[in-house]
Amino acid sequence: MKHNIISSAILLVAIFPSSIVNATTKEIPSTCNVASTYVNKGDNQSAHSKINKDAPVSLEYINDEIRGSYNTMRDGVISHVKKEVVMSLLNFSVNGFAPENIAAYVSDATKPFLPFKFANDVKIINVTHKGGTIVYKAEMPVHKNHNHAMLLTKAGIASASNTVCNDSTMVENLLERNVVIQYDYYDSNGVFICSFNIKDGRSNQIYPKL
Repeated sequence: MKHNIISSAILLVAIFPSSIVNATTKEIPSTCNVASTYVNKGDNQSAHSKINKDAPVSLEYINDEIRGSYNTMRDGVISHVKKEVVMSLLNFSVNGFAPENIAAYVSDATKPFLPFKFANDVKIINVTHKGGTIVYKAEMPVHKNHNHAMLLTKAGIASASNTVCNDSTMVENLLERNVVIQYDYYDSNGVFICSFNIKDGRSNQIYPKL
């Protein structure tokens, strides 16, 4: 009987569409909704304006050097989530595909890789989950009133959106399962600057339960 249950669990993972087993990154049409909120209300408008590529500060988050570390973290998180989903299939009282559980799995799996420093010295220093939302705490290397602070947050929104929304695994196994990805930005003194979240652009759509 135990063998049959385990076999059924493996089969369910195998047929889970594009599954968490699939860790391939490829270009896909963006279906994301991105919204930002700044402490200074006037910054909400400028946050979506064009980034000045000639700014005297590095706006690049993931370069060739950082990409290897990022992929290691990403693959480690996917592997952990896959394992937790498989285990949940053996426990009929836990829905491993529920947004709040997926968010918890991702949060727990990300913690060992922190702090994670990007190419421009912005760091992810903590991650938590609130319901179905994964909340990343980002620390900038400058004070909130520094003239580069706004540039770094704008570049962060663009970088995270492009990275997440062009990753088929993240789109299919996080966003389309109603998991929200949120980034909270703080300055070098721990003062909150802004928050933005990424969610499925079709988040009002009701998806069938697995």
